[in-house]
Amino acid sequence: MINEPIFSEYFRAGNRTYFFDIKESKDSKRYLSIVESKKKDGKFEKFKIMVYEEDIELFAKYFNSSLLKFFKTKKAEDSSSYQNEVKAKFPNAYSPWSPEADEELEILFCKGQSDKELSKHFKRNIGGIQSRIKKLELLDKYPNIR
Repeated sequence: MINEPIFSEYFRAGNRTYFFDIKESKDSKRYLSIVESKKKDGKFEKFKIMVYEEDIELFAKYFNSSLLKFFKTKKAEDSSSYQNEVKAKFPNAYSPWSPEADEELEILFCKGQSDKELSKHFKRNIGGIQSRIKKLELLDKYPNIR
């Protein structure tokens, strides 16, 4: 039957519903119908895009490429947001260590200060302190300290 979906799938996201239908035109050509439906002022608004069989491969190529870029940039934004949260708690987080700070870390490490105390002193998160201790090989140099 014309305009009956060959395949149909949908999902709800908040006040929106997205429909994905594969249909066949009057001249027996298949197309993908994508519809966004949302309720506004008591009525349903619908926005529709139809991708015809001859364009589907290019559509898929550019759609997938856009999705990859979307998630890549989203991941970078999320990472930046996380770094900003960490820097709010630990102002020196992600900043380079100076030779003087390395020397001070070694002295305080040898005095037996805990990672928590070192974190507070250097205004860096505990993971940053532990990474620097490892990089400076302080556990190997001073095996009896901890």
